[in-house]
Amino acid sequence: MKKIISLILISLFAISAGRVFAQTVSMRVQQVGYSSADPDGAGPATAAVTVEFQLMASVAGIMADGMGLSFVYQSSMLLATPTNTTVPVGPLAAAGINWVQGVDNRVGNPVSVSYGGQSFDRRMIVNTYQNSGIPNVEVPTSWTGFIQITYWTLGTANPQGGYVTPEPGSIVAQNELSSEGGLSTYPFLCPTLNSPVALGSGVVPVLFSNYQVKCLNNGAAISWSTSNEINSKYFEVEKNINGTWVTIAKLAAAGNSNTSRSYQYIDEEAGPAQYRVKQVDFDGAYMYTPIQASNCRSSKTDVEIYPVPANTQLTIVIRSKENRKADLQIFDAMGRVVKLQTTNLINGTNNIVIDVSGLPAGTYYLRSRGLLKDFNNKITIMH
Repeated sequence: MKKIISLILISLFAISAGRVFAQTVSMRVQQVGYSSADPDGAGPATAAVTVEFQLMASVAGIMADGMGLSFVYQSSMLLATPTNTTVPVGPLAAAGINWVQGVDNRVGNPVSVSYGGQSFDRRMIVNTYQNSGIPNVEVPTSWTGFIQITYWTLGTANPQGGYVTPEPGSIVAQNELSSEGGLSTYPFLCPTLNSPVALGSGVVPVLFSNYQVKCLNNGAAISWSTSNEINSKYFEVEKNINGTWVTIAKLAAAGNSNTSRSYQYIDEEAGPAQYRVKQVDFDGAYMYTPIQASNCRSSKTDVEIYPVPANTQLTIVIRSKENRKADLQIFDAMGRVVKLQTTNLINGTNNIVIDVSGLPAGTYYLRSRGLLKDFNNKITIMH
């Protein structure tokens, strides 16, 4: 009987162990952005490059509650930025503030290792975890980005950032995914260990020479320039407000060009947000610019006017994004101000009534002054 029980236990353990090892999570690093604009003026940097940590599970249903991510790099070619440029993307971005970054060692520690014919002298590492008990994040069964980090390059010729490669959990213990409150861990597999990734201008079909987000009177201006485009079909402007990236604009690209080209889109909705530009090739391949955050004021002011035509009074409904003072002016056909009313708007819906009973019947123009985005509407008065 003891032998039978022992055999059963051994068999159950083997089955359980087989399930554990059958479920794996792989990690790789890809370049997703490059800008040749000098990021530090008179400093040593020559350009900026954005890399992305991507994960893939062998089966569906692996839920992460924390992870450590690292790669080795060449310190003579790559430089960590002075400020933290670690940004959650994909499933982590969707999880929002419930996930936080713990370790930020983008500079890394000295090492001396070689993979795929390249020698590396630095190992960086970052980690992130959920701090509220929820939500755990599922790892997709196809390569999916989780973390992006922008570094400065030091080289003057391609690959300006040298080479990087991630190492498996069997080499670096921190390179693993935690699940079920740490009861289960998945040391990362790294199928690209011996195929280091080159970082630089020759890696991508589009070279971004400039990318910035500026606040204008009419919203947030997302501007970018390219010095070279190959097989480039279009650009998408993406915006992240609450952890979810959405496309807010799509602009045609040059296709093939070796001259400088400039693009711009103005987001009138603005507000606190993150922006990035996605470049898509004709063959479906794509890349992203680094992410930039802004806190521009919205220029969007929704206005509704009734009745049309008006008789004795005119009602203006203004949906404002903030508290502010505004002037409402009525001009006659000769351009003279025949009515002026100052109102204090609140953040939300405002109903303003203007008495027009004393104005002769005819065509007028209602204009605003002081709003984030002023309006000029034609109105008709009939008695």
